[in-house]
Amino acid sequence: MEEISETFDFIDYTKLVIAEMLEQLQNKKNKDLPLDNIDSLVITNPRHPEIKIGQIYKDKATLKSVLSYFAITNHFQYKVFKSCSREYNIICLDKNCKWSIRASRNGTTQAFIIRKYYKIHTCSLDIRFGDQRQAPSKLIGNYIKPKFLNLKTTCTPLDIRGDLNDRYSIKMNYMKAWRSKDHALNGLRGNARESYNLIPSYLYMLQKTNSGTIVDIEKGEDDSLLFLFMALNASLRGWAKCKSIIVIDGTFLKFPYGGTLLSDSAQDA
Repeated sequence: MEEISETFDFIDYTKLVIAEMLEQLQNKKNKDLPLDNIDSLVITNPRHPEIKIGQIYKDKATLKSVLSYFAITNHFQYKVFKSCSREYNIICLDKNCKWSIRASRNGTTQAFIIRKYYKIHTCSLDIRFGDQRQAPSKLIGNYIKPKFLNLKTTCTPLDIRGDLNDRYSIKMNYMKAWRSKDHALNGLRGNARESYNLIPSYLYMLQKTNSGTIVDIEKGEDDSLLFLFMALNASLRGWAKCKSIIVIDGTFLKFPYGGTLLSDSAQDA
């Protein structure tokens, strides 16, 4: 009987050792996962709504964006404890709160994995509903982009302030709301400087694809745009059948560089 008992003890001990070895191997496997095997699990959405231990993010920028949106929607603030090419650790803005997240790179890839996450907040409401440092104008601009997909949509900085305050209790001044709108428009349509730089290429392609079109451009000494003239070939050919009266109208361009847009029209004879 003693031999049988010793045999069962040995078997139980062996099972325990094997279980521990398997757990260690699994932990080692999860520590640096091959990216080829986890493509379907990688988070690429910058507004992913949940945060869990083991989540894999496409890169550090995606992780930071998700954390910012998560802080805004759940009404709390955090600060960066450590940030480098291999680690990203954040803690609650209140030094007495234990909420924290530690993430690091997955091996030699650009993906980041959440290694540790303490999700309970013990900070005060004054800190949680403060200035929302996790809501810079660029992040808000990305959030409000859909508002400007329709060119006819009107959304003023005051509208942005009210909407963000009602939805997420984010308080901002007028200038921050204006910069957020500017970021949103630049992200959708590009900024004015880049658009001006594309004018010569646009005029060239216009003449190549619309034979007979007349264009002329005049620049200043600093290579800035002074005047631009454009007449499409279709309009030039139609002029012969119009009354010899030209109506010219102009409108001011409402953007940082200013200027005036002139247009002319005629009536069919």
